[in-house]
Amino acid sequence: MAKIKITGVDEPEYVMEILMKNIRSRLVEIEEQTNDLKGIIKSLEKKYGFGWEEFKKKFENGELPDESDSDYVEWKAATEILQELINEGRVLGELLK
Repeated sequence: MAKIKITGVDEPEYVMEILMKNIRSRLVEIEEQTNDLKGIIKSLEKKYGFGWEEFKKKFENGELPDESDSDYVEWKAATEILQELINEGRVLGELLK
């Protein structure tokens, strides 16, 4: 369990209240962004009929048409950002416990 200790301020309880409010707000944003990214990934999986790892392998081996370049960039970014958001959400969620 993570803990936040506030020192050096006149109103530590108020500061903690503000921090918790902002953390909850950020968690809502993370959930919305995560859902959007999952939608992008799902759409690309449907378009190609397989997941990111297989797409990446085929792309790197030159087995996909040149038009898939933009999908590669989008899919790679969505996958990486999704993982970052999941990690951020996990850490912030621990602070609320």
